[in-house]
This record gives sequence, structure tokens and C-alpha cells, in this order.
Amino acid sequence: MFPFEFIGGTAGVYWDPSPVSNLSNHSGPVLSNKFKSIYPPVAFLLAAAATWQPAPSALAPAPAPACHGGARAEQAEVEFVRGCCARTLYPRLCHAGLAPHAASVHSSHARLAVASANLTLAALGALAARIPPPGPGAPSGALGDCAKAAASAVDQAARAAERLRGVEQAVGLEVLWRVDDALTWLSAAMTNEDTCADGLWPRKSAPAPVRAELRARVRRAKQYTSIALALVNMLVGNNPRS
Repeated sequence: MFPFEFIGGTAGVYWDPSPVSNLSNHSGPVLSNKFKSIYPPVAFLLAAAATWQPAPSALAPAPAPACHGGARAEQAEVEFVRGCCARTLYPRLCHAGLAPHAASVHSSHARLAVASANLTLAALGALAARIPPPGPGAPSGALGDCAKAAASAVDQAARAAERLRGVEQAVGLEVLWRVDDALTWLSAAMTNEDTCADGLWPRKSAPAPVRAELRARVRRAKQYTSIALALVNMLVGNNPRS
């Protein structure tokens, strides 16, 4: 840039021939004192414009909005499980057991019923594995009856889960008979759970700590069975494919 001067009152512009010292430090046009005195606001704007640089943030592109679609879908699946569990007798236990399966359930009533039947099956399997053989001083068949009843309940819960696994792809009357069979097997499993619990009441059936543990396991298995029955019943009024 070279020094220049605007002439107030005339239509021309002429170059100021006076040399500019220290040209390397010159950062903008040199305005004459006459121009500054006549047009002080304009002179200020010209000087500011000569040294203005855009802020980096003005040149940087705006960040792309974060994608929350996956999070929303995951939350919706968890809320689906929570809503279904709220209609059972044990909503907290139901949600605690089934929420980890929300992604695989994918808001499907049929898949939720299968997951619930599998929880019942797992609880009954754990119960059956913990029943010790009856000791020599045990009442006749007390603990043995519990063991047999628990084994039968395991088989019945497995049959219920098998029936339910076909519901999602079934159509028409097949849906109804699969649901009806599952309800029948789960109800039978609950009856056997009661039989097992009855066998644990005699004090000599097993040591007190063992009986306490087994009664707790029977109670938990019955709760899971109740939850499964409630969720399977929901299939009657809901489209299994939904």
C-alpha cells in the first residue's frame, strides 16, 4: 500500500508523494489530516476496515448435530419392557430381569414372553441343582418330593419356552394354541413349585440354612413364573409380530 489523500470538496484523489518511513510496519492506508478533520467518522471506519480480520470461529463450519437416534431407540425398548412389567405382580423384579434383554426383545411382546420363560427356566434349574439328596433322618420322601417336583417344573418351563419361540412367526390359530400350551406348562410348573415348597417345611427335611436357601429359591422361581404367565397372557391381546 502507498500513502494517499482524499481531497474534501473535490472529485479527485491524488497520491501523497511524501515517502513512508518504515514501510514494513505499514498496515493500512495513510489518511491525510485534512481528510480526518473533515470526515472523522468515515476516517475511523476506513482505518478499522483496513486492519479487520475475521474471527476464526466465523470461518469454521458449524459442528454437525450429534445423532441421538440410536439412544432414543434404545430408550424406547427399555421403556417397552418397563411398561409391560408394570402390568405384572412383580414389576421391579420383572424389569430387573428383562431390561438387559431389551435390545434383543426389540419391543416385541412375543420375544419378551420367551425371555421371561427363559428366566423362569433358569431359576428352576438353579433350584433343582441346589436340592441335596435326602439324609437318613429326613421324613419319608419330603426332600425327595421337592427334588422331583423341581425337576418336573424345569421340564415344564422348557416346554413353555419352546412353544413361545414359535409364536412370533405363527399365524392364525397356531398363535392361540402355542399361547394356550405355554400357559398350561407354566401353570403346571407353578404347581410343582408349591409341591417343592411344601417338602421343605419339615424341620428334619434338611439343615436349617439349606432349607432357608431352598425356600428363597422356590419363592424367586414362583415370582418369575408369575411374571411369565402375565406376559404370555398379554399375547392374546397384542400382535406377536409387533
